[in-house]
Amino acid sequence: MERAEIQAKVKEKICEKLKVPDNEYTETTTLQNGYGADSFDMVELIMDFEYMFKIKITDLEGERIQHSKDFVDLIEKKLK
Repeated sequence: MERAEIQAKVKEKICEKLKVPDNEYTETTTLQNGYGADSFDMVELIMDFEYMFKIKITDLEGERIQHSKDFVDLIEKKLK
C-alpha cells in the first residue's frame, strides 16, 4: 500500500472520529492538544487502524503517537 493511500485513510478516520473539518486537518497538529482527542479517542483510533490495516500496535507504540503523521509512519513501517 502506498503512503498516499495510508495518509488518505488516516486523515478520513481522524476527521470522522475527532470531528475535524477537512480543511483544518494537518498531519503535524497534535491529536490531543490540537484536535482535543482524549485517551479513549486514542485507544479507539488505534483499534480502528489495527482493524483497518490488519496490524498490531503495541501499547508502547501507541503511547508514542502524538500526531497523525506518527500513525502514518507506524502503519507504513508495519505494512512493509
